[in-house]
Amino acid sequence: MTLDDAGGLTAGQTPVRYKAVQVGTVEGIRLSDDLSKVRADVRMAKQVGDRLTEGARFWVVRPRLTAGSVSGLETIVSGAYIEFDPGDPSARGRREFDALADPPGVRSDEPGRVFALRAEALGSLDRGSPVFFRDVAVGEVLAFDPPGLDGNVALRVFVRAPYEGYVREGSRFWNASGVGVAFGPDGLKLQLSSLRAVLAGGVAFDTPPALRDQPPAPEGAVFPLYASRDAADAATSSDRLDFLVYFDGSVRGLGAGSPVELRGVRIGSVTGIQLEYDAASEAFRVPVRIAVEPSLISFPAGRPRGEVRTQAERMVERGMRAQLRSGNLLTGQMAVALDAVPDAPPAAVRMEGGEIVLPSLGGGGDIMAAVGAIAAKLERFPVEEIGRNLNGALAAANGLAGGPELRDAVGALSAT
Repeated sequence: MTLDDAGGLTAGQTPVRYKAVQVGTVEGIRLSDDLSKVRADVRMAKQVGDRLTEGARFWVVRPRLTAGSVSGLETIVSGAYIEFDPGDPSARGRREFDALADPPGVRSDEPGRVFALRAEALGSLDRGSPVFFRDVAVGEVLAFDPPGLDGNVALRVFVRAPYEGYVREGSRFWNASGVGVAFGPDGLKLQLSSLRAVLAGGVAFDTPPALRDQPPAPEGAVFPLYASRDAADAATSSDRLDFLVYFDGSVRGLGAGSPVELRGVRIGSVTGIQLEYDAASEAFRVPVRIAVEPSLISFPAGRPRGEVRTQAERMVERGMRAQLRSGNLLTGQMAVALDAVPDAPPAAVRMEGGEIVLPSLGGGGDIMAAVGAIAAKLERFPVEEIGRNLNGALAAANGLAGGPELRDAVGALSAT
């Protein structure tokens, strides 16, 4: 057996264990020929001889502090030992092994499935970080690959049985680490998963209600890892309807992931924004791509099955237009609103390179600039001058009420 170092190991004494039962002993320790590794000779019990196959694994158990857990504390008293994880007895036999540098997250006899996640950044995630389902720890992060040139990171997570069946083909995974602060309709919101996730990082998953009838995800299925729960909720599905909208004015505050709303209810998300020069009009315009999620709309009588363009043309004939509206005055966030506009100018749905183009109404303007203009007008309002005039008027009225003329008039009226 080859190891990185022999710290805590003693020839003739260090045991090899499986489920706390000794199944072998380290008989000799020496350096490799190039002095880069340590080679240990181990004698294993005959009982596990048929499990020394290609899938068998060995690692040294020492006190370890990992993300969210502490292991190997018993070795402080008993000393380090080698843990054995048996291989498949039907696999090819093997007698030379490379010990693992870290304990594996999954044992060979532990039921569950391993899934792959793709993330733009790890954040506070690390090996051993928990995987949560509805705030219940149901697995852990096994390992991650070094980021590539595109910056993406690949993670492998293990979900224990029976929770691995909760992972469906439409499930969403997100980074549940840290504390989130957001402005919502109810004011300031503090988003906190669990104390363990805050301290050690964590991954959470769930499945949208409309996708829970999908089949369970197979072993090794790949999912994107979203940065937050909100990003996962705003993610689009394969059932989405894609549209293109052009805006002539400023789209400040609008970005990928911004909401698409119908009568104030979110029904989709913005998927992309570009700046484009139109040579015909010699002007700039902003093509905004949006995705509408039918799963976010209730159809009591059943979802219409007609052609998407035909349905869009009917709604546009009834006055539906795409507009930019403020989603949050504090943050400047914008949203795309698809609402019926009374007396809307005539417009039509058209196709452009296979994309359905919806008509927009106005350029949307810059809401924050408008708020700034109103603030500037309020600043120029002659509040001080009005206050001085009001004070003078009140002083004159007070002098008239307390003057001798009014007292004499009241006295004469009383005598009369």
